[in-house]
Formats: sequence, C-alpha cells, structure tokens
Amino acid sequence: MLTTVVSGFEVVESVGDGRGETHVAYFNNAEAAKMLASKSPCWMRVQRFEKVFDICSTVDEYTTLKTAEVKARALAKLSPEELVALGL
Repeated sequence: MLTTVVSGFEVVESVGDGRGETHVAYFNNAEAAKMLASKSPCWMRVQRFEKVFDICSTVDEYTTLKTAEVKARALAKLSPEELVALGL
C-alpha cells in the first residue's frame, strides 16, 4: 500500500447567508490562491489543506484498511470509562 500526502492551498467561497462554504479551487502556492480570491466579487478565503490518500495494491490491503477504519471509528465513540471496562 502506498500512502501519499498532498498539501497546498484551497480557495473557498461563502454560500447562502454566509453560514456555509463551498470549494472553488486547489493551488500549490499561496500567491495564486490569494490572487483568485481577491479577484472574486464574492467573499472568498484561502485555507491551507493536507489530504492523505491510501492507494491499495490488492483487495486484501483494501479490506484490512477498511476494517481498521471501522474499528477506529467504533473506538472513538467509547468513553474513557468504557475503554477501561473493555480492557483497551
């Protein structure tokens, strides 16, 4: 399995009454992202982003990855007291 991290700058735009945001574009440099945001008639802002991609080579790798993700989500829902009770 290959794990790749992609980072850069995302331009987002305010939508509706300002309570939400929508993706506009990704850039690999802040200057270009800020230039796009400044040229818009709408309210836009630039935020740094980092995304992790797991690229599987086999179905077994995928199955193992998904099982680990499900387990992590399930454990995150437990309180510290519940984790101790389960011996984790």
